[in-house]
Amino acid sequence: MKKNMVKEAEQEEQIEFSTIFFDTLFGLVLFFGIDSLLDIKDSLQMFFYLFSSIIIIHWWMIFRAADDCFQEEVTSSFTDLIIGILEIVCLDYIILLAKVGDYFNSIKFLFFLIAIDLFWGLIWKYVGQWRTKNKANIITMERELTNIIRNNLFLFSTLFITLFCYKYLSDIQFVAAVFALYATYVYVSFRTKILDIKLF
Repeated sequence: MKKNMVKEAEQEEQIEFSTIFFDTLFGLVLFFGIDSLLDIKDSLQMFFYLFSSIIIIHWWMIFRAADDCFQEEVTSSFTDLIIGILEIVCLDYIILLAKVGDYFNSIKFLFFLIAIDLFWGLIWKYVGQWRTKNKANIITMERELTNIIRNNLFLFSTLFITLFCYKYLSDIQFVAAVFALYATYVYVSFRTKILDIKLF
């Protein structure tokens, strides 16, 4: 009985550490970019910067949703920790490059971000082994991974095409195309219940 209580307490501490750690990193990425708002004068650059901030917030929600769905499966995984840090680095570069209006390289890091998350989904789906023996939880996690992989494949392939066509597009066309693709990605993530947030 005591051993089970100690084990549950340790798992709870691991979950809390992972959540607090990534919440802090997301907060720092957003905080250190706020001062740039006063320096941006170009309207397209301002829109792109705010769009990049929305990407950061969306990914924070994705991280929290993964903690809720997979719990100790990911919070106690060293591989998951490393992949999470790599994703934070990509997010940081996205907003840093957005500050200076470097649209192509900023979206290139978004492409890298999706590639890393796609890799994460594939290794958990086909390589990693579940710690839990609860069949209902496993079915839920497998379904979630399938949705994550499908959504990431969509954005990965369409971003690749958009980046390839960058030299044929104006900055406005490029930003509009990426915004439309990412808005679709966000919409699908809600439709497939990867993110399940209600208005009230």
